[in-house]
Amino acid sequence: MQSLITKVIVQTFEEKVGKHQVHAKDGKLKAIRFTFSLRIDHSTESGYRYLDLLIYAPMNYVGVYARERWNVISLEDLTDEDDPEVNPGKSYVEGGTEWKRYAYHDSGWRLDGVDRVLREYAAKITGFSGPSFYEVLEVPTEIEALT
Repeated sequence: MQSLITKVIVQTFEEKVGKHQVHAKDGKLKAIRFTFSLRIDHSTESGYRYLDLLIYAPMNYVGVYARERWNVISLEDLTDEDDPEVNPGKSYVEGGTEWKRYAYHDSGWRLDGVDRVLREYAAKITGFSGPSFYEVLEVPTEIEALT
């Protein structure tokens, strides 16, 4: 199943964004982001955890980057009712990791990047997140700095 998801991600990148973004007709550098829902530990927290996988190719080399994001709260900070509410003075914690570069290569990005990320998170991924499984966006400045 993992190799099928890798193939879908690679094909979607190649069709929707592609390499050589510095030559884009509109002058805007584009990337593609795939967001996955991650498992949370239901015994200790409530909320959401995500994995963002971003692919960007300014020229022939393709960069594969990933980060985690979350919006969670400790179960201790919720009431014990059937419909739990947040205890006074407590709140959900929203945060994320820095982007990590998994690959920057002309051909090895598929295995060293996309497939490696999916293997690393295989036990945590529960599916794609959101109404679409990808989003084309302008390259975030923090990704340009890593390229």
